[in-house]
Amino acid sequence: MNTRLVTVIGTRPNIVKAGPFLTALRRRPGILNTLVHTGQHYDADLSGNLQRELGLDSVDHNLDVGSGTHATQVGTVLQRMEKPLLSARPAAVVVFGDVNSTVAAAMAGAQLGVPVVHAEAGLRSGDDSIEELNRRQITRLAQLHLAPCRWSGLNLVAERIPSATVRTVGSLMACSALLYGRSGGEERLAELDLVPGRYVVVTAHKESAVLDAAGVAALTTVLRKLSARIDVVFPLHPRTKRTLDRHVDPQDLERVRLVPPLGFRDMACLVRHAHAVLTDSDGLQDETTVHNVPCFTFAPATARRATVEVGTNTLVALTEPDLVDRILAARPHGTPPRVPLWDEHVGERMVASMAEVVLHG
Repeated sequence: MNTRLVTVIGTRPNIVKAGPFLTALRRRPGILNTLVHTGQHYDADLSGNLQRELGLDSVDHNLDVGSGTHATQVGTVLQRMEKPLLSARPAAVVVFGDVNSTVAAAMAGAQLGVPVVHAEAGLRSGDDSIEELNRRQITRLAQLHLAPCRWSGLNLVAERIPSATVRTVGSLMACSALLYGRSGGEERLAELDLVPGRYVVVTAHKESAVLDAAGVAALTTVLRKLSARIDVVFPLHPRTKRTLDRHVDPQDLERVRLVPPLGFRDMACLVRHAHAVLTDSDGLQDETTVHNVPCFTFAPATARRATVEVGTNTLVALTEPDLVDRILAARPHGTPPRVPLWDEHVGERMVASMAEVVLHG
């Protein structure tokens, strides 16, 4: 008799994280999976093209939630998740990360009595961000907590989550970087006229960087100064592009290579050949660690404590007067640092943990 699962994705990072899990799931007989896309990210470059590139299963249900406020997205996903859950009657619903789609899908599963499996459980930044609120809410709803590193597991223990429901399986973002991002994409470097080791990759998509006026001004200043001294390539999230188009003088960014969102392999190629990365992305903190590229994260805190501990990731403020000098002076460690369980087998460990705790066999 087959066991049924529902797996939920909704944003570009979720799709990347789902890749190793769905690949491992296909190798295990007796499990039928229903893939639900909430539609939180609906741009082709952020969603559909990426799914095809990573060879993910076709979507069985698209909830078409679109953009909107936290309340709008959570409420819409919560309402529309009922149909696929009631139709599949799964043994568990699998959710990834900390986005609005994730907490809403977890709530829908919990309300219908479906066990919730949370991948990337236990990450904590200790701030008051929406992502942190989502993480804590999902923890209270989940029956199986799949932690990416020992720090996240310790966070769960400190919050009195039963140890029998916690499994440390490794980072899905690191796993995807190793599985899909170790080779390929070099032609994109040539197209952008970039020399390996002689450019900086910049990304920005969070509200504090692209919607707050002070954040936009600080980012623009850093980009202008940095691009005067080294090549800078900046793949633009659609929200970021809209903000720059409205509020930034194009002359301030005339030296910056502004490009649309890239496919995973192209982006991985840019990252692994970069001198450094300046970002507000959580996932890139893991990816730069396995590629051994210095990462500067402009945020007051990070949930990716392991990346700071091994020395590949540094928290910075965009207003620091010596930030550009620090980025230019960055040097990678000789041998890539090793974070336990950050390898190509995270998906297999996820499936094995699920078989023990929620699938029972």
